[in-house]
Amino acid sequence: QQRGALRRWNVALVAINFILCLFGTYLTRSGVVQSVHAFAGSFVASFFLALILLCLGVSGALLIWRWNRLDTADPVASPWSKEGAFWLANVLLIVMTAATIVGTLWPAIHALFTGAPQPGMQEGPTVGLNSRFYNQIVLPMGLVLLALMAFGPMLSVAGNAKQLLRRMIFPLIGGGGVAIVQFLLGIHDAWALACGAVTGTALLSITLGFLEAVNLRRSQTDQGMLSAAIRVFDSSHRRYGGQIVHLGMLMIMVGIAGSSLFDHKDTFVLEKNGTQLIGDYKLHYLDFRQVKGSNYTAFQADVALEAPDGSTTNLFPQMRYYDKSSQPNTEVALMTNLRRDVYVTLAGWEHSGTRATLEARINPLVAWIWVGGIVLSLGALLGLMPRFLPDRQTSPAGKPAASKPYHIPLNSCETDTQ
Repeated sequence: QQRGALRRWNVALVAINFILCLFGTYLTRSGVVQSVHAFAGSFVASFFLALILLCLGVSGALLIWRWNRLDTADPVASPWSKEGAFWLANVLLIVMTAATIVGTLWPAIHALFTGAPQPGMQEGPTVGLNSRFYNQIVLPMGLVLLALMAFGPMLSVAGNAKQLLRRMIFPLIGGGGVAIVQFLLGIHDAWALACGAVTGTALLSITLGFLEAVNLRRSQTDQGMLSAAIRVFDSSHRRYGGQIVHLGMLMIMVGIAGSSLFDHKDTFVLEKNGTQLIGDYKLHYLDFRQVKGSNYTAFQADVALEAPDGSTTNLFPQMRYYDKSSQPNTEVALMTNLRRDVYVTLAGWEHSGTRATLEARINPLVAWIWVGGIVLSLGALLGLMPRFLPDRQTSPAGKPAASKPYHIPLNSCETDTQ
């Protein structure tokens, strides 16, 4: 916005974002893809398809019509510049989106080119892609995207590789240190080590960039460390709101990596008062009973989940039968904390519950996905806020500094007036 760059990209991405929202709704209503999230195919899908085609045509025509007026005033000068990083991040996000769309539509694509049964038909099984496809395709690009976030605070408008490398020495050392600590703790998965290294590098680069701005303000004023930090943070909500968004993205990526790479699932049959080891937890099957709700009847297993530290959580997975439905509904029992989520499901029972089939799943770090989403939203909200404090500055000698504008670097390589 400040430099008039990437205008066409911006307009195209805004249009694509809205069209993809319509497309996601179309998928759930059309029956094109079979999913637990999809409804039965209905005529409503035709309206969404028509709206998608209309939006594609109108937005495409407007973009072509305004093509010359959306010409970039200051094109990307260097791949090591901020604009270069923005452009590469856009490309990565578009490719990740395309891979997700292809993976989601793969049953329909496979049926179209091979003559296999269409989704929803009963002539035979359809072919789909499992989580390995997304882990192998999307996860590497996600790590590169995180690396761009790590380098972002150190990039300048007219950057060069040598300057960037010089400023990234300490963050890279810190990221390497995080990977070494992970390895010593027994985490040897290559993707997990790479995620830890990138996350450590990003956190350190953001922290060093903020401390550099605080020290610069202290050198120009007589403020203490805390006061200078508050003033610097308040001086540019868009900049530091963006950094908070980056922190939220880092949390989300850590949660995705942990839950994807280290999940554990097991299905087992237990007698009453029996015990099963699931990961580093012990699951005790205590009792089985029938529970009557306001509009359902449930068969419930009472289980106790014993953590490695000896603490116990009582869980109550159920199989519910609602009064107005003949289909059973599984109610998952959940134990969650910042380290992991544990899901317990009642899959079946025999002899009035004296023996039950239970399914347990451990997903590490899932909570960080939700925490990261909250942090990301707060950062975006901060970027929209005006300044909270008036910029009252004094020189080191105690005299008002109103006649001398305060300079804060827009990044570590610039000294433009904020």
